[in-house]
Amino acid sequence: IVFTKRILAPRPPPLGKLVVATPPYSDVYNGLRKLGQTPFELEMAAGTYTLTFKNPDRPVTSKKVTIAAGKPTRLKFELPR
Repeated sequence: IVFTKRILAPRPPPLGKLVVATPPYSDVYNGLRKLGQTPFELEMAAGTYTLTFKNPDRPVTSKKVTIAAGKPTRLKFELPR
């Protein structure tokens, strides 16, 4: 058998790093998927995300963040009371 057509594998999306810190701690979600508990660092595909921050003693907070390829994106803020 001779194969004449070359199939290209899709390239993985470029990665960036998300660095998050919130006093007090929070559980961070992207949709229903838990990303971690602050503080943390996580490699993610470059793009724009709406993250949700949850702490049992504070109101739920959402933030839009854009992850740039090849460099860290830092997000540090205090959860509202």
